[in-house]
Amino acid sequence: MPDDFYVQVTNPNGTTAKVRPVEFRPLTLDDLCVSLGEVQPSLQMAFRGVLDGTAGSNGAIGTNVECTMSVTLDRSPRPFALVQGGWLPFSFVLPRRYFVDRNVVSKLKGLTCTTQRESDASFVWWMEPLRSDQLVLNPLPFAWEGAKRRLPSFLEFERGLEEGREEILKVLPNATVIVFDHANAKVAFDQLGKFARREERQALFLIEIATQLCDPVAKKDLDRIKTDVFTTAQKHQVGRSSFVVFAALSVLYESNEQKSIGRGLLKPAAAYTHADAYNAISDIRNLELAAMTNAALPNSKFALATDDIFLAKLWCALGLRATNPIPGGWNFDFSLDSALFARLSDEQLLSLSRELAEAMH
Repeated sequence: MPDDFYVQVTNPNGTTAKVRPVEFRPLTLDDLCVSLGEVQPSLQMAFRGVLDGTAGSNGAIGTNVECTMSVTLDRSPRPFALVQGGWLPFSFVLPRRYFVDRNVVSKLKGLTCTTQRESDASFVWWMEPLRSDQLVLNPLPFAWEGAKRRLPSFLEFERGLEEGREEILKVLPNATVIVFDHANAKVAFDQLGKFARREERQALFLIEIATQLCDPVAKKDLDRIKTDVFTTAQKHQVGRSSFVVFAALSVLYESNEQKSIGRGLLKPAAAYTHADAYNAISDIRNLELAAMTNAALPNSKFALATDDIFLAKLWCALGLRATNPIPGGWNFDFSLDSALFARLSDEQLLSLSRELAEAMH
């Protein structure tokens, strides 16, 4: 999709109008599941736009309008663009500003190879129209995660920022990639340091509870292991409202039909390591970064570009929003979509939500 594009809209009275989209309404978790389950998914998309020209219409050029349209995608919408309120296919984000995580940069790196995997085809398809100077990319999530499955040192972090920038520009040479000077890199790294103690506690929680979540849990054991999840979280000073607790409960209440969001994110195993926990925690941290940035800079929002299906599902299931800053971070508002806990009935989900809410007060 080119940077400046228009949609021909048919009005109820039969007249047509040319509209330049300004912002697309976020799609839902249900839309995401549909887009992944069909070869050429069809999505109903709504957008706010500006009237550019009409044929037989009384609308004035420059008028703000709301439109809907049906879009059939020729490729799977990967990478996903996570925006406040849901997600969008990558090139439907306007203006085109993105955080890019490690799996997106790794995919971009793969696109420079002479031999590309079949799975990269959709990635190429979405990237091709975006080789533009109106594209702004920020490699902060890539550098924050680091390459060694642990918190990076400041030197590793600075190198990560530069590496991310270089890899992006190899594929998208006309893009604007955010450059961090030494002072700004230090500010960003110090923010990462504020998460360190919390994330260490979360890692210890995941390492201990993972052994009970390796395999699907029998119905008779659900209450016992739920209690163990809460007890282990308390032991490591991890709040019940922590997103890693939600992910663990998502694994616990996994249906027989498909892998849970929590399992796809945490990947629990009998020999669960600190590095395994770090991978999951750093992914969740990127969601917090996206929410915090949207709240702090409402007029300069960045979508989070990721190729991780389960991270995209978690974002949509939580409806994550940062509300107000607190020392060392932000407060968040979120919801608990039933897709997180597929095994629970509506009544059981309400009961669990109450347990989690009571623990927050």
